[in-house]
Amino acid sequence: MSTTGDDHPASEPPARPGAGPRSGAIARRILLWLAIAIALVWTLFPLWWAVVYSIRPTKLAYRSVFLPFVDFHPTLAHWRWEWANRNDITGLAQGLRNSVIVSTGTALCCVTIGLAAAVGLRGFRQAKSQTGAIVSLVLLPRIVPMVVLLTPLYLLTTELHLRDTLLALVFVNTAIGLPIAVIVIDAAVRDLPADVLSAAVLDGASSLRLATQVIAPMIAPMLWSVGVLTFAFSWNEFMFAVTNAYRNAATVPISIAFLDQRDGLDFEHVGSHVVLIIIIPLILASLTQRVLVRGLGLGAVKG
Repeated sequence: MSTTGDDHPASEPPARPGAGPRSGAIARRILLWLAIAIALVWTLFPLWWAVVYSIRPTKLAYRSVFLPFVDFHPTLAHWRWEWANRNDITGLAQGLRNSVIVSTGTALCCVTIGLAAAVGLRGFRQAKSQTGAIVSLVLLPRIVPMVVLLTPLYLLTTELHLRDTLLALVFVNTAIGLPIAVIVIDAAVRDLPADVLSAAVLDGASSLRLATQVIAPMIAPMLWSVGVLTFAFSWNEFMFAVTNAYRNAATVPISIAFLDQRDGLDFEHVGSHVVLIIIIPLILASLTQRVLVRGLGLGAVKG
């Protein structure tokens, strides 16, 4: 008996249309949320660890308990210690003050010099070889490992009598953060309408007026983003800070290092230290999140 091509064997029920793609989309969504969950746990666990340590009793410092009100009863003893010892060598008053000064100065220097360099690089647009050489020189501090630069930087600051000063930290952090500022701001300037910049030059605008009155307002989100990034980098810098600091220039990373005492590390105070240290950059990033995202995306998509 002959059969047609439309006949289906009785043992094979017809497949439901769209069942395969729909199940694949669900699987991809599950994998996506699983990846997001893993990334969140990986990112937020150190913060949770610090918060838990800051409210955990000292007698439980070396026990793996991480759930307040479940594994232990929270205490504010560590926070009272932070306030009472804020001016000691293990306190955070001096470190927070120095880090705010150094990080703010570094951010201002990186944004100002980066903007000036980006405006200056406009004159080398036709000479790509010169532009490439200049950009390569600018990138050197980021290419060379920081540990290689410690000895020459130490000798340089000593010869200039800048040892144990906040000015030395501003200079060094600016030199290390400046490559990112120059590259990012230069990319934003290159995406600006050339007609607007040419018209400003034809109207007699100097390079200073062009940078401050024309370019800066147009790429203000990018400038703010660069400032926040360089602020965060300077806030977390440890290698040169510990090499430079002696008595007056200790920053917040050094304040945590001071907790390593002769009798061991004071784990009971590490948590409150870490929470106080990260709260300022966290508040800054949270308050400027919209501007920060807009600035980082500036020039990423061309019309």
